[in-house]
Amino acid sequence: MTKLFINLRAAAQGLFFLLVLFASSPVPAELFGEDFADGILDDTRWQLDRKKGCAMEVVNERFRTTPASLKIHANPGTRCEILPRIYETLWAKQFREPYGEIRWYGFSVYLPEGSPFTDEKNEVVAQWHSSRDFFLGEDGGRGPPLALRIVDGRWRITYGWDKDFVSTPGPKAIWPLWSGVVETGRWIDWLFRVRWSYEDDGMIEIWKDGVKIVSHNGPNAYNDIRGNYIKLGSYHPRVERVLYLDAIRIGDNTETLETMALKPGSNRN
Repeated sequence: MTKLFINLRAAAQGLFFLLVLFASSPVPAELFGEDFADGILDDTRWQLDRKKGCAMEVVNERFRTTPASLKIHANPGTRCEILPRIYETLWAKQFREPYGEIRWYGFSVYLPEGSPFTDEKNEVVAQWHSSRDFFLGEDGGRGPPLALRIVDGRWRITYGWDKDFVSTPGPKAIWPLWSGVVETGRWIDWLFRVRWSYEDDGMIEIWKDGVKIVSHNGPNAYNDIRGNYIKLGSYHPRVERVLYLDAIRIGDNTETLETMALKPGSNRN
């Protein structure tokens, strides 16, 4: 049975790369950047993952860099997330972040004053979602291999992994990396540097407001044919949630902390 799974996986992987070969070249931009300065949520740059009870709009009532940001308004229990389109190709939605290569992810979040958080049990603001091998019978429910959550009035960053090429059912992303009190009424700058790997060469570094809070080595992904992809917004809040996103950017291994970090306090509103 194990040999059959291996053969199925190899065949599926070969078919996928043949499809890619005949599509336009999947070359990502060296740096994905969005500050919403044009005033629109462009669906050529964003995939919107939203359910009933989710509203998204570009506003100028507050911003981190240029005079605009994305306002997320999510009703209790809904999904209200955006996914950057990193690859300029016909098959863009099929490509994920590669294993074994450095990726930078930066974004700023604003939580209005008076927002209720103390009873929040597992609201996800940022998650790096996996791409399970459904054709091998893998179920969902493993959890995102890396996520920024709100739990009991605190930020909580979790991660997980699985080296097996067919994951057994059940949650895997249960390990804590960092926790801190949720702050409202100001922009919070997040920056992640990750090497995705289900082997021991994985790496996660995280900065909050320019201060390094996590430096972790070890596996941080699932052993899937495709890798992970970032989603930002509000996923399953227990209460009505309003938050703002700005200065969203993704870089490769040519970037540095200096080129990816935002200047403290610049143009905050």
